[in-house]
Amino acid sequence: MLELKTMASPARIPLKAMQAPVMQQGQVVRELAQILGRKLTAYVGGAKDTVAVDRWISGDSPDTESGERLRLGFEVARILQSRESAPLIQAWMTGLNPGLGDRSPIRLLREESPADSRVRLIRAAQAFAARG
Repeated sequence: MLELKTMASPARIPLKAMQAPVMQQGQVVRELAQILGRKLTAYVGGAKDTVAVDRWISGDSPDTESGERLRLGFEVARILQSRESAPLIQAWMTGLNPGLGDRSPIRLLREESPADSRVRLIRAAQAFAARG
């Protein structure tokens, strides 16, 4: 069980990122696609192509775990968006990160369960955003 001190500090997470759990899935996917692009959004959601992204935006729901991955991806992207541009966020998401065991954040999003990767991804995003 995680202790409270291992959780990301809500004071350091932008309000929009904290709203992700209550936003409609289509809105989460739409905003994530605006930041990451449709191909990377499809990858996070485990889709084979961007047609799935269009369906999710239109109201179709991804499976539960894919939906959780997309929400976590949105939370991470929003933390970074408070300080960085979309192209830099895309580069950070696809680049190797020593704080994540030399894995890219986007790969961690796709390959690990959100419950297992959430704290590490939030911390890595906060650390990067803090360096500005």
